Amino acid sequence: MNSSTRRGNVWFDTKHQSGGGTVVADVRSTGGRRSFARIMVPLDGSAAAEGALPVALRIARASEGNVHLVWVRPEHRRDTDTAQREIPIRQRYLEGVAEEVGDRLGAPASRKVLAGHAAEALCAHAIERDVDLVVMGSRGAGGLWRLGLGSTTKKLVRRLPMPLIVVRTEDEHEASLDGEVALSRIVVPLDGSEEAEAVLGPAGELAHLLGGSLTLLRVLAFPMVSAAVYGQHARGFTRETARQETSDAEDYLDLVASRLRATGLSASTAVRESDSAGSGILRYLREVDADLIAITATGRGSSSRLGGTASRVLQNAAGPLLVCGPAVV
Repeated sequence: MNSSTRRGNVWFDTKHQSGGGTVVADVRSTGGRRSFARIMVPLDGSAAAEGALPVALRIARASEGNVHLVWVRPEHRRDTDTAQREIPIRQRYLEGVAEEVGDRLGAPASRKVLAGHAAEALCAHAIERDVDLVVMGSRGAGGLWRLGLGSTTKKLVRRLPMPLIVVRTEDEHEASLDGEVALSRIVVPLDGSEEAEAVLGPAGELAHLLGGSLTLLRVLAFPMVSAAVYGQHARGFTRETARQETSDAEDYLDLVASRLRATGLSASTAVRESDSAGSGILRYLREVDADLIAITATGRGSSSRLGGTASRVLQNAAGPLLVCGPAVV
């Protein structure tokens, strides 16, 4: 059965296989604005949050799009005297950042101070402005971002109806807006489910936009089998199972990659074994020094929750992550 799925302003025709799973069959432009032409960047005044700006600029230049900067004023402080005095300070801060971004982009950057709970306010504003992509830092001040995967990020992943790029910032050094951010080598973990494949659309658009390539990764989780407990027969059975599953995974990835190549994208494949999907993905990312990982936050058997594998990757991956949550899938 064939169907068409829209990812931003590009339609990916998909072919559903009898075994469950979907492969990208074709891609065609719907016209109108380019993919990822409207980019929203939440800020909170910290250098860590500003770490998202170089990534947003890189994509906006390629899409000939615009950048929209926002700052959320916490709901519990909106009516206090201190909060009221902070409003013009935040507005001046956003004006200054917008001027710098606009100078480098060659187009004005818009800005707005929002009020409310961070995740709810950001999600509602992104929908209101018909944003194509949200780019945000993974650490920041004032409770908006926390070390690791914060509650705001988790909520945005679950609720945003558009892709989110999370930019990991390891220190508080001021982000350079003049350098060129590498985003061309994109790794896409797949588990054979339609939910995992939903990220292929946005990842393919980004690779096409930036002249990049996709590596489709399948990690087979084989827990260690103890010979002392299970004996030689159990170990042999595990090796035979591993060989068969590896062959099946290679065939599956080759099929998906061939469909992507038919659209003009550069796509390669990799199959790895590990004791868990999350650890295998993280190990592979270190092995190939990927620029970006594209992952769906719901995998096989997931619905609205943040899947365990996705959560571990989001928590521990060093580089930027393109994430599609349930509302995108």
